[in-house]
Amino acid sequence: MDEKVILIDAVGCLVNSKGKINHKVKNLLKKFKNKKIVLTNANDSEKRLFLKNVPYETFSLKHSPDKKNPKYYKKFLLKYNFTPHQLIYFEHDIAAVKSARSQGIITHHFDGNLNKLNFFLNLVLKKEQRYPKKDKLNFHYYPHQPVIIGVKEGKKINFMPCVWNTGLSYEPFLYGVSVRKKRYTNKMLKKAKSFSINFMDFKNVNLTRSLGRSSGRQINKVEKFNINYSEGLCSGAPILTDSYLSFECKKKFQNTYGTHTLFVGQVELIHVANKISKKSILDISKVSPTLYLGADHYISVNKKSLLSLQSLPFHHSYLGKRIKLIK
Repeated sequence: MDEKVILIDAVGCLVNSKGKINHKVKNLLKKFKNKKIVLTNANDSEKRLFLKNVPYETFSLKHSPDKKNPKYYKKFLLKYNFTPHQLIYFEHDIAAVKSARSQGIITHHFDGNLNKLNFFLNLVLKKEQRYPKKDKLNFHYYPHQPVIIGVKEGKKINFMPCVWNTGLSYEPFLYGVSVRKKRYTNKMLKKAKSFSINFMDFKNVNLTRSLGRSSGRQINKVEKFNINYSEGLCSGAPILTDSYLSFECKKKFQNTYGTHTLFVGQVELIHVANKISKKSILDISKVSPTLYLGADHYISVNKKSLLSLQSLPFHHSYLGKRIKLIK
């Protein structure tokens, strides 16, 4: 990542109308080692009056045009051969702020609030800004827990891991899985009236990976990977024998969002392994849930990291009920 250049408004930010340095702003800027350039409208006589104490390089077009005009920033970019993503800027004049933003420069409107300026600088200098791009995936929001969807169409049984999955409602108990449109499982789910959701222990991670990196359109996954399953008691959807938790779901809704279809099922029956069924929360001393980091990288939880905050009081603003756990 290229180090960003900090652009600084002169009068109104770094100095006042008499040329006196704002030492609070200057001291804040000292915390950052980035190159700094002061942007100003000042002509030569104004520079001598206002900017004589400024310790940074300055750029000015001497009011021809001034910073309210987007051409000012176009000329600045050309002179230094900068691209907008290399720059951040703080400016007191809202018209100049809008002008800079119109050229793609990340710009903060400085209204005298030093805390806000500090937060802005830390946000854009200590984190990289990326815009979503087509065909460029980002996995930094992982890990997620993959589930394995089980679905039946006629005599065809298929299983596919799905990382994008979530509970959607307590009552009724709704659970959603988001499946890429081009996947064979998507086609089967569109025709199916029910499906299963299966949670797998980390010891089965190789099966999880194999099910994701193969297609039921080309092979019979049950035979190929020697999968043990049973028909659901309510839905008839296939339930993985080795899952520690499975949901039988009746399909309620399906909607397409971009590249994926969200299938929402109402959970009709829950199958919980006996070894963990005595507690409300997952007993990670007996089960190691599979977590996916993206790009075929898997992890599980650190059992020693478990921290219970159940005894702490709720904030008075919270109106929800405390969940009663089965011991």
